[in-house]
Amino acid sequence: MTITISYQEPALDDPDGTVRLEPDMLGPREVFVESRNERDSHLDVEMHMVFNSEFRQYFANWIRVQRREESDSVSGAGIRSIRVQDYVQSGLQDVRWIDSKTGEDIPTTLPDDLVERIKLLGPSNPETMRWVARIHQRAFATSQRPAKAVQEQLQLTAPTASVWIRRARDTGILPAPEYPDDGIVFQ
Repeated sequence: MTITISYQEPALDDPDGTVRLEPDMLGPREVFVESRNERDSHLDVEMHMVFNSEFRQYFANWIRVQRREESDSVSGAGIRSIRVQDYVQSGLQDVRWIDSKTGEDIPTTLPDDLVERIKLLGPSNPETMRWVARIHQRAFATSQRPAKAVQEQLQLTAPTASVWIRRARDTGILPAPEYPDDGIVFQ
């Protein structure tokens, strides 16, 4: 399977093509995800993802399904077999985010020396809390599991990651989860 993504690079001076994600990240408003040549499928898929600012997450705006061979058909069974969530997660994991103050890249995977420095500084340090919030928010925006992302990126135990996330919320750098009227939690 080949997944490719395309998007307008985030920029400090482009409010129309860029979205802000707390605490200090800018990312693309729209992302196009294409899946070609998936094994066990005769369909190719294209998706247009749009960032929903209210829920702080990317959602599929449209999905296009195309048969690969003339002898194939686009059937209900074929459409139901499309693993939309896998395409969303795979396609969005490498989207480039930048620091809203400096314009510098925010790495998708933190280098070991940065992880060690963050852990050495500990959860009382504002820089540590900013990294916890960045990892958490990026994971949530791209339909990943935020607590698991914090745990894995910072090489923490699950209880420690939960404590650090709660502390980032308590300091206000990480927004509290939202509880809409229908009772569904969006974080």
